[in-house]
Amino acid sequence: MNYKESPEEKFKRLAISRTNVVIKNIRSLAKLSNSRRYGYDKNDIDKIYKAIQNDLKISRAMFDKNLNSKKFEL
Repeated sequence: MNYKESPEEKFKRLAISRTNVVIKNIRSLAKLSNSRRYGYDKNDIDKIYKAIQNDLKISRAMFDKNLNSKKFEL
């Protein structure tokens, strides 16, 4: 007997997995803050976080757009 995963179950499964990967990568990025091992300046950090924040905004906008894309009907 084959069990077919519902769209909601698939979303939750993939969202959990992908969110955990993002968190793991952010924590890995934070390890670069060790100034004894790595050289960087404020400009470098600003560029990194600006890029991350930009992609987060885009991702959120995509979700919001899909949630608000229902057309008005009478």
